[in-house]
Amino acid sequence: MNYLEQARKYEDKYSKTISDEERPLYHISPAIGWLNDPNGFSWYNGKYHLFYQYMPYQTRWSPMMHWGHVESADLIHWERKPVFMAPEADYETGCYSGSAITAPDGSHLIMYTAHYQSLPDEDAENPIFEESVETQCIIKGDGTEYKRLPENPVIGTHDMPDGGKTADFRDPCIWYENGEYFCVLAIRMLETSLGSIVIYKSADAINWEYRGVLMRNDGRFGQMWECPDFFELDKKSVLILSATDVQNFDPCFRGGHCTYAFIGDYDKIGMDFRDDSFQNLDLGFDFYAPQTMLTPDGRRIMIAWMADPDSAKCAPTGSKWNGQMTFPRELRIKDGHLYQLPIREIEEFYDSAVSAAGQAQEETSFDGVRGKAVDITVEADGKEKYLKDFCMKFAVDDKDPDRKYVSVEYDGITNRLIVDRSHAGRTASIENRREVEIRGEDNGKKLKLRVLLDRFSFEIFVNDGAEVLSGTLYESDPSWDGITFKAPDAELNIVCLTLR
Repeated sequence: MNYLEQARKYEDKYSKTISDEERPLYHISPAIGWLNDPNGFSWYNGKYHLFYQYMPYQTRWSPMMHWGHVESADLIHWERKPVFMAPEADYETGCYSGSAITAPDGSHLIMYTAHYQSLPDEDAENPIFEESVETQCIIKGDGTEYKRLPENPVIGTHDMPDGGKTADFRDPCIWYENGEYFCVLAIRMLETSLGSIVIYKSADAINWEYRGVLMRNDGRFGQMWECPDFFELDKKSVLILSATDVQNFDPCFRGGHCTYAFIGDYDKIGMDFRDDSFQNLDLGFDFYAPQTMLTPDGRRIMIAWMADPDSAKCAPTGSKWNGQMTFPRELRIKDGHLYQLPIREIEEFYDSAVSAAGQAQEETSFDGVRGKAVDITVEADGKEKYLKDFCMKFAVDDKDPDRKYVSVEYDGITNRLIVDRSHAGRTASIENRREVEIRGEDNGKKLKLRVLLDRFSFEIFVNDGAEVLSGTLYESDPSWDGITFKAPDAELNIVCLTLR
């Protein structure tokens, strides 16, 4: 039995032990075990395809990564497919992240990183692992059957720029334009130990030519860069990348593992990218390695791993699966800033709607406004006065409301939003409080929050998606579904849409 057959048999057997109630309602989760980076997010043969980093045998990361696979006709109803890929070629001990396109010959072309790390010699006096090597490979198919190219790796260590580290050379983002293939890759430079994004081109997706550095880390944006995505949007070029070891704790940003979006202009002839602005793509707790695609109707849609390499280490005790994706988001640029909102297809999930309006001098619940799988929007209007003491709580345990909840507070005078999940039941030592400065046309006097709740997660879209804060709630019981508001002297308008 080969590794792929083995993984498929294991997945088929043990995924049946997880009930629907143990999973998110409308966010993608693995069939069993571990999920991280989205891969190969694409439209092919009338279906949306999403692959992901996958380890079915355990709820933690492993260097022997597989690929999972789900597909959908509408970005809403996802069907789990059998394990897509396992590390079986002689040049890989792990199948790492990559991207996908429809090739000119009509095939589904996927470019990914093959990670190879030889095991230590057990008979050696001091056995050690050899330095790992990462190369770029291609697998092609028709949506059902796929085969690796015999020419793999198509970008090897000999194709790396001088001074690059073979152990950190990964995550190709591929596209086809004007009769040629292009891809950008992340690489760590040995001299500085910092990441760069480099670009290659090819006439046939097999023979690749290194064309230079698209963007170089100057030390302000963490250490290693990963998972680049490069695309055009609203007449601008956007480079998204995820960074490790970020030391920026300004309220407009976040530290640790985080994801940046650089907006600028790209010279296609000189392959030169110059950024005008940058921002953190998600200011919450759990967001990393996003990937985008262009839908048939021309929208740029993004999905991300709702975790990061630090928080994901803390799988709840006894969990059968660990990791989920964000809900797909549509991207747009306004005044040089990237905005994000849930895709409109979410409306297909709506089951019932409750509207409420009024004031909440003290902490108040409104009839029918509750749920742990809802899309809820609240608008607070200070009537030309600065909002103060605004607080929304969700995931409230009605039996213990003072100790079990998640809070979102806003101070209009300082224009600071605070999200606190320290009362959400999580026992692991992870980040639980975020304080951020937000954008908006009526800063301080008006606030609009849209919150997607789904049993084990939340995504907060502030002022029509100017900022987003995402987080997981793995140990918040699904029955904790209370929602309350406090907004002295402000008018509240609330719409709560229950999701089926």
